[in-house]
Amino acid sequence: MSLSLPSHVPAPVITPTEPVPVCTSTELVPAPSSSSRQFTRYRDWSTGSTFEYLGTIAAGGFGCALRVMARNRFLALKVCADTEEKKPSYDREVAMLSMLKKDWHPNIIAFGSAFKDRDQLCVSLELANMSLEDALRATNKLDVKSAKHIATGIARGISHLHGHQILHRDIKPENILLTGAFSKHAIISDFGLSISLKDKPMGARGECGTMRYRAPEMMGKNYYSYPVDVYAYGVTVFRVVGGHFPEQGGHVQLTNMEAKSLVDQLMHQVVGLRLDIDKALEHSFFQVLEADQKSNPSSGSGSKRPLESVTNHGHDTKRARHDYDNDNGDVLEGIYDSVHISFSARPVGQVHSLEVVKVTLAVDDDHACSSI
Repeated sequence: MSLSLPSHVPAPVITPTEPVPVCTSTELVPAPSSSSRQFTRYRDWSTGSTFEYLGTIAAGGFGCALRVMARNRFLALKVCADTEEKKPSYDREVAMLSMLKKDWHPNIIAFGSAFKDRDQLCVSLELANMSLEDALRATNKLDVKSAKHIATGIARGISHLHGHQILHRDIKPENILLTGAFSKHAIISDFGLSISLKDKPMGARGECGTMRYRAPEMMGKNYYSYPVDVYAYGVTVFRVVGGHFPEQGGHVQLTNMEAKSLVDQLMHQVVGLRLDIDKALEHSFFQVLEADQKSNPSSGSGSKRPLESVTNHGHDTKRARHDYDNDNGDVLEGIYDSVHISFSARPVGQVHSLEVVKVTLAVDDDHACSSI
């Protein structure tokens, strides 16, 4: 299976305080705290593409997330062991990503390919500059203009998912990746808990996702639908604008009245009174931004576009730069899809050591695991 990836605007240079580890050995490299083995290269035997290991982004119970290069392009490669425990979740995630790729949207992460090498299951995905969680840890909250820009991108991505009858079930800053020259273009990632509602007229069931972003109707054995993503989006907007979780101060702590009005409707406890995502995009909170983008088209998010696959022979191998190079030649980048992890903050001019915060994987549609 091979699918195309989008390009990125070059990211600003960031000088690290700690270099990201790079593999220089040709031997098997152990993955810390992981049940998966880690190799210096991976091959998709169906296409002949080779993914060269450049460094480990993170490792945990799910397996490893690696920074790799394939045909002169930097990618993320999620690797996990081919076991009875992980295979169902892997298959479901790949199916979801493949379905989304048929109608690719610029606010959804791009899926490259899925393959098995030796006893390892692999998924290649695009890289991003950082996660929204990284940005919030570095600055606590964003300025209003940046918040509106990022919140708009997230809402458009959710709208695309819901239009395809896909329920994400884990919308939160860790799963929102930021790309572009100023890291303000938002893309939704991590579909390990997502589910198609196409053949589920009653909706989905099962307590899943992260507790602080979980809608009230997800508790117990209730059926629920798209409003749970809207609720989680509301919590995310609250954090982006207010700098903390709602329960740490309440909605009254939002000084921006437009944001308060929006969040109150996104997080309404009564499901029937909660805004749907398309109505949310019409809220006055976003209107000034829309006017600004119309007068300044370059400020929009149109820089991402599909490119030919890096896993096919005979395609252009022109290098797509979306990494950070410093004077020492270290290459730093990377958030990736398909696993529930987040990293430590990356303030401007500084990169902290990587920290795995949370890892979960779903087993099936109605009995997905609860996040910690």
